[in-house]
Amino acid sequence: MFTNFFDIYLKNTCPKDSIPFEEGDIIVLHSALDYGKALDINMRKRDNRANLDLWHVNGTSAQKFIVVKNTNGTYSFAAYCSGRYLDVENGVYQRGQNVRQYDANGTGSQSWVPVANSDGSVSFRCAMDSKYMLDVRGGSTADNTNIQIWTDNGKPSQKFKVEVVGKVPYKTGKYHIKSAVGSDMMLDVNKTSTADGTEIVIYSKGNTPSQEFRLMYGAEGSYRLITFCGKAVDVKNAGAEETTKIQQHTANYTKAQNWFIKDAGDDTVNLVSEANGLCMDVDNAKTADGTDVWCYRNDNTKAVKWIIY
Repeated sequence: MFTNFFDIYLKNTCPKDSIPFEEGDIIVLHSALDYGKALDINMRKRDNRANLDLWHVNGTSAQKFIVVKNTNGTYSFAAYCSGRYLDVENGVYQRGQNVRQYDANGTGSQSWVPVANSDGSVSFRCAMDSKYMLDVRGGSTADNTNIQIWTDNGKPSQKFKVEVVGKVPYKTGKYHIKSAVGSDMMLDVNKTSTADGTEIVIYSKGNTPSQEFRLMYGAEGSYRLITFCGKAVDVKNAGAEETTKIQQHTANYTKAQNWFIKDAGDDTVNLVSEANGLCMDVDNAKTADGTDVWCYRNDNTKAVKWIIY
């Protein structure tokens, strides 16, 4: 067993040009046992701990995964249908241990090292214990066959054909979000508070943590906007009405915290809530420090347009 991530990477990774994907790719993982079968989040569930299994290829979001490259050189894979990461259950490394989806948590149980095989397939080694590989239980091709980890054996049950089917518009990471209402008006956590329910506002550009947001993947191609204190930009009470306030709240993977980033032209975007289909909007396009941000219909004004950088 290896304890140093860099040592793991050097020992187990394959040459960069032989890995058939890169950060931000959306991929389908076909089983080498039968390329008509692919890894699948059971019933396209969004729930924490929803199981990973094998299912016939159907083109749904349950079979799509977003590639995340970690700073230590390993990879993680976010389920497109939920935004949660492929995870070795409970971080326990033993033969037959289950693989499921779980909240992104930065632990080694969500870290994998891709290994290129001579036949063009890819295997996925557990970063925390290099003895174990991602594996189709019992080498079965039946629908609902469980996905687990198992001792490295080089069999087709541990090999996958990678199909790249798209690319995300923004990779995970820290960003600033500027309002189109004014050249220096930034999305901001009011008064740099860490409390649930703190209003999201616009404020003059400054070198403050309250204006820095981490984009994380949400469900079905959306994003979660994580504030400086680890909370999420949230539609208050998942309200469906125009002028519903936008706040920060403990991250919970609900629709109220999922935002679709849609091209609005002129290098701007709309941030559309999955909870209500309304846009993130600056109250009456005001430019005063501390102006509220709320939900509003897309009226194509500067108030609903943002620049992410």
